[in-house]
Amino acid sequence: MKVPSRLPNVDAVFARILKTKPAAETTRLLAAIDVVDAKGRYLHWEKLKHIPPVENLTSEEWWAFTKIKRRSLFQVLPQLTDAAGKPFQLLITPAIIQTLFFLEHPFDQLKGSLAHKKKTAQQSLIDEAISSSQLEGASTTRHIAKEMLAQNRPPKNLSEQMIHNNYQAMLFIQDMKEEDLSVGIIKELQRILTRDTLSHKKKSGQFRTSEDRVDVVDMFGEVLHEPPEAKRLSTRLNRLCAFANNNNNDNNSRFMHSIIKGIILHFMLAYEHPFVDGNGRTARALFYWHCAKHHQALMQYLSISQIIRTAPVQYGKAFLHTETDDNDLTYFVLQQLEVITKALHLLRENLNSLLQESLRTKSLASRTALLITSLNQRQVALVQHALRHPCYVYQISEHQTLHGIVYETARTDLLELSDRFKYLKKMKHGKKFVFTAIKSLKDKLKG
Repeated sequence: MKVPSRLPNVDAVFARILKTKPAAETTRLLAAIDVVDAKGRYLHWEKLKHIPPVENLTSEEWWAFTKIKRRSLFQVLPQLTDAAGKPFQLLITPAIIQTLFFLEHPFDQLKGSLAHKKKTAQQSLIDEAISSSQLEGASTTRHIAKEMLAQNRPPKNLSEQMIHNNYQAMLFIQDMKEEDLSVGIIKELQRILTRDTLSHKKKSGQFRTSEDRVDVVDMFGEVLHEPPEAKRLSTRLNRLCAFANNNNNDNNSRFMHSIIKGIILHFMLAYEHPFVDGNGRTARALFYWHCAKHHQALMQYLSISQIIRTAPVQYGKAFLHTETDDNDLTYFVLQQLEVITKALHLLRENLNSLLQESLRTKSLASRTALLITSLNQRQVALVQHALRHPCYVYQISEHQTLHGIVYETARTDLLELSDRFKYLKKMKHGKKFVFTAIKSLKDKLKG
């Protein structure tokens, strides 16, 4: 991934247009050319220059007209500035409005019971912890990582520690979602995310200093991003918190959708790069915090990092396009809304899969009326899992974590399956009970 080539000087190009084209033609072109192309895409110069221009213009002239139109519609964010003091800005495109409308009422269209959704939310929490850590280099397999989190066992290596930390950070977000954002919360998030993973432990939960080198570089050593000076971090992060805590009640501010603001917080924390490590994970966690605070319930069911991992280059380019084109946050907002939309489609698939698993289990048990009428959804899901994994060992703490329930409820679920229904056998392991499926489970369900 490379920094985009130098963009044309829009003012110089437009000045040349004014000299060479009739005023009436220039006025017509200003009205005719939109902020997006014919396909509705909000293009950066890096891509627009390779597309045949419209209206018999040159590529540079097309870009100049496009930029002039965008400038007239920008929402300037004076609280958020780059290292040189130039403010960031945003343009709400039709695609942004359409996506936000799509995200407003998704649950009416989602299949699955409340129990399925609760399990999916817990699973998404685990998926986000794993994927966000893998984006930053954690190499543990998803199977091992899920097992570690579900069974609540201590991490065995650095990769597992990163994932464990990320999961704890997601839980911390739920605890702090009613609070206003503060520098202290941001530092605590990073401290949780980097616990026992830094070579210099004192750097955990602390801003970088002027002695710390934290430029973002590509695999060839080329600098992609040079963050603001360390001595200005405290002031800049306090301004970011003020931006986050503005609830659109200020008469001098324009309304901003909470998902859009969460995406901007994600970008800005990564831009500031206030820590020696864990900036990406902290930035994505900050997005989840803001959505939780503003009751965007959908976000607790989605893992954005799981989608970002499938296209990390597009994620990186969205940062670069914003930085290289007048601090235009529209590029990053559009990219993240695409990520969220894909995560929503994945959620639909997961809920449908859970529903189908439940139906298959009940179909298999159709002759066992007691199973249908007496087992709850968590128990049905466990029986379904046991049919596919006959040697799996179940723990109460794992069942608790997986379904987001209290320990006593998890204990009751498993004891009923072993003592009352006889689908599991109970064994002593140290001071605790563990459970495994009986060998004749399938035959017992068939009756």
